[in-house]
Amino acid sequence: RLSRRMQPEHAWTPLGHLTHWSQHDDQAVGGPMGDAPLTVVAVTYRAEDELLRVQARSLAAFAPPGLIERIIVIDNGLPRLHGRRRAALLRDYGHLADLVRIIPADALAATEGSSGWVGQQVMKLTVADHVETPWYVVLDAKNHAVRPLVPTDLIGPDGRARGGFHDYAAHPLRDRLAVTLRYLGLDESAATHFPPTSTPFVLHTQTVRDLTGSFDGAFAEEFIRAGLSEFFLYSGWILRRDGDWDRVYDGVAIQCPTLWGGAASTAGITAALDELEAKDAPFFGVHRRALGRLSASDFALIAAFWVEKGLMRSLAEARRLRRRFRRDLALSLLRTRLRS
Repeated sequence: RLSRRMQPEHAWTPLGHLTHWSQHDDQAVGGPMGDAPLTVVAVTYRAEDELLRVQARSLAAFAPPGLIERIIVIDNGLPRLHGRRRAALLRDYGHLADLVRIIPADALAATEGSSGWVGQQVMKLTVADHVETPWYVVLDAKNHAVRPLVPTDLIGPDGRARGGFHDYAAHPLRDRLAVTLRYLGLDESAATHFPPTSTPFVLHTQTVRDLTGSFDGAFAEEFIRAGLSEFFLYSGWILRRDGDWDRVYDGVAIQCPTLWGGAASTAGITAALDELEAKDAPFFGVHRRALGRLSASDFALIAAFWVEKGLMRSLAEARRLRRRFRRDLALSLLRTRLRS
């Protein structure tokens, strides 16, 4: 079923780990969206807890009844999320608080010896064993909703996931994608038209379970050893199975303009907000590096935006959030140095 361009030169048997392979028909994996709810999966650690609180408020404000069945927060930090910090997060979820389940990282995968960034990639896939809905959407802490959400922001009317494609030929992540393509035995020419690796990212729950289950219990270890990337692996696994992505993605990108650390300036904020308005994007992102680097006057632009969207009650509240964020970031960096 592979297209000729994607046919690997050799059989796909990386170290013999992926032993189970399933064949499927040509129907979309979902079926019409209807009223089927989603699970939201968010990942946090202590340096990003304040950003997650913004996300929590945004879902409370903009997620309509019935869209979300469960919210799983993966706690990838030490010390664990507890006490007043945990209580504050649950308050920010508002009417959605009863849907929230906080799962510690070590309940999802054994990732000792890997960085927190690599570990959370593993968990974004192994969490599928805890998801009870057909689809789940992964949000990084930097993502927050900024307008009323509708089901078709994430799942198309034909039941396929929203998801566009990128040309990674000259992309900074080109080498990481190439590692995954080689591991799967796929031609590297696939990099010129490949699904994204950014959040929000919608995954089909059973497909993820099939993927992780194909490693015969050694998924986390092999993922770390081989230097794989979670969304590249998921999309590549589908390509290896089906020969294309037609059953899973509808080609419509999920819009989430993001303020990255390298654009932490007035011009960067203006460009991101202009893109948000032009595309009527349902989500916006503020990366932790940007939040830390913004000058006071530039942060005031983000704070005013949050207030306008109802995510902060005042500019003063937004400034207090950033002070807590900077304190948490400094403590996180100190803990990392001490552990190393």
